[in-house]
Amino acid sequence: MRLGILLLLAGTASAQVFGMWRIDGKNGEATFMFTPDAAALAAPPVTGEPYSADRVTRLNGSEIVQTVCRDSEGRSRIEGIAGQTLVEIVDPMARFAYLIDDAHHVAHRVALPVLENQPLIRKSGQQAGVSGGMASSAIGGSSGIVTKLVNVSRKEPDAALFRVPKDYKIVDEKATFRITFAK
Repeated sequence: MRLGILLLLAGTASAQVFGMWRIDGKNGEATFMFTPDAAALAAPPVTGEPYSADRVTRLNGSEIVQTVCRDSEGRSRIEGIAGQTLVEIVDPMARFAYLIDDAHHVAHRVALPVLENQPLIRKSGQQAGVSGGMASSAIGGSSGIVTKLVNVSRKEPDAALFRVPKDYKIVDEKATFRITFAK
């Protein structure tokens, strides 16, 4: 039961809101398409349960490591998206989600939907919490994807982690957008 609660909290804090897929680039480029996930954007934030961890996902022998965190206000951050220098920040207080492209100094911004008849913020139950150590679970049944959290900390992350760097251009996105990287 405790493992299930841990994974629920981790998933809530670190569910990516930008769906992505890679398309072949030309001239040594890698191009990724990103689509805002309406359901993930509408998910109510968890407040009062800060944490940070490394999320390790294994699929068919490959391993992806991403740093994830959430602060007490419900803002979340995921580093290392698409194996690139991409960072996702969801700020329910400002009502925006960002996909920050460090290679091009651009922050792609998407407005969070307004939820009618639902509180903006929900607090997780007192019995739930993230503790130090590691959690592991198969995701999607027998899909072969295994995700675990390691190096878990319950300390409040630095507030600067949830802000767009001042020298980055902010681009408002309404639908699918593309980012291309040199290989």
